[in-house]
Amino acid sequence: MLLEHREAYLRCVPGLRVANLAGDPPLEVRAHAWEQGGPSPLQTLVVERLDVVRGGKPILKELSFQLCSGQIAALVGPNGAGKTTLFRALAGFQPYQGQVFLANSGEKPRFGMVFQNPDVQLFNATVHDEILYQVSQPDIDWYRWLLAMLDLERYEQTPPLLLSEGEKRRVALATVLMRRPGCGILLDEPALGLD
Repeated sequence: MLLEHREAYLRCVPGLRVANLAGDPPLEVRAHAWEQGGPSPLQTLVVERLDVVRGGKPILKELSFQLCSGQIAALVGPNGAGKTTLFRALAGFQPYQGQVFLANSGEKPRFGMVFQNPDVQLFNATVHDEILYQVSQPDIDWYRWLLAMLDLERYEQTPPLLLSEGEKRRVALATVLMRRPGCGILLDEPALGLD
């Protein structure tokens, strides 16, 4: 799932459907079945009557929706609509009222999240250490593939905070992908800072 202020980046995704999630101003989820054959009914994320209050102010009110596995979902809305707050709640970083669970098991979903500002996500001495941080049994082939695919090989021994904004964002994505989150990845403005 991703959120993006610049909707033009989303227009290239074929078959993207729009569903209004309610609220004032409105949030929308645009979902697209990524894998051929459509989404699997086995992994369905259910969000029911989600309420989030921050600083005594209601941010999200009775938000409900469902997403199936194999979908790319784009969360669209103006500044202050609650997009990042929703992601923080789904990832377990934000307290909320309501229910967030997987329909097939009733369990809480396990998402990886790439934050809007990668500086809050990066704190190790090198890109290598950042990507492998607290990965108990790293798959080195997967690690090497991530470095190559995200064009980070030459920065492996570089401190992440010395990189450009786009490079930092790629490192933050690699840290999430290295952990292979079971339910998906939440990308908060992934195009920000990228050329």
